[in-house]
Order: sequence, then C-alpha cells, then structure tokens
Amino acid sequence: CAFARGIRTQMPSFGVFLQTLESPSLRDYVGLKTGETGVLIRDIAVGPGESSAFQPDDVLMQVGKYPVDNFGAVQLLGHRVSLGALQDLYYVGDVVPVRIRRDGRVQTIDVEMRGPCDGVPRSLYGATNYLEPPFYVVAGLVFTKNSTDLLE
Repeated sequence: CAFARGIRTQMPSFGVFLQTLESPSLRDYVGLKTGETGVLIRDIAVGPGESSAFQPDDVLMQVGKYPVDNFGAVQLLGHRVSLGALQDLYYVGDVVPVRIRRDGRVQTIDVEMRGPCDGVPRSLYGATNYLEPPFYVVAGLVFTKNSTDLLE
C-alpha cells in the first residue's frame, strides 16, 4: 500500500460528472461570456453523510492556476491533458481553489479532494484493489495454467 504524508494514498477526485461545452449554443445557455471556457458539472457523486462545494449546473472554469478549456482539458507541463490528469497532482484531503460560474456570477470556491467515486476503480494497484492476473503476457504470448477447458 502506498503512503504519502503518513496516510494511505488514493486516486483523488472532485466527485463530479462533467459535460464538455463544445457547442456555442450550450455555452450561451450556461451563461459563459466570450473568451470564457470551462466544463459543465452535470451531477455530483456524494455518499451518505458527504457534501460537495459544487452544485449541478456549475461551470468549472479553473482549477488552481490551470484554466479548463471547453473540452475538459488543461495545459500541464507544456502538454494539453485531461482534467483527470490534473486531479492526480493532489492528494485526497487537499483543499483546492477552483473558479466556477454559478447563477451567472464567477466565483472562487475551495474544494476538498475526495477519494474515488467511480463505479470501476481508476487504478488496480491499491492494497484493497490489487488483482493478481491468472496469466502472464510475454512478447505477445499468453501463458496460463493448463486446464481441460483449454484442451478441448
């Protein structure tokens, strides 16, 4: 199990489901002004007893110092990458300033990074998620235990 800052690490998440804003009509509908970019927060994934600083229909415009484009990408280390890659710069529990457009106003809120909310884990290499495959792949060949099912 990987540890950082003395705690077990997990893949961080904002706990939201996003929609790109490629369409000029959709950008107008959510109130983005000319020159503003971002992605629409469609839904919030919260568990029992959890809350989120985000609200449905917020437009996520910037995370930390990184502006978010209409396709959900950011410029990171000289490359255009998915917003998910930017989340991986943080740890679960970190508080990140984000700029959003909510109810027609641009504002900055602090969002605490949460553990994963995906139905399928983003990584299979955590202590609780590690799966030992029943086969090996070497140079394109698959090696597995011999069984009667494979012999038929």
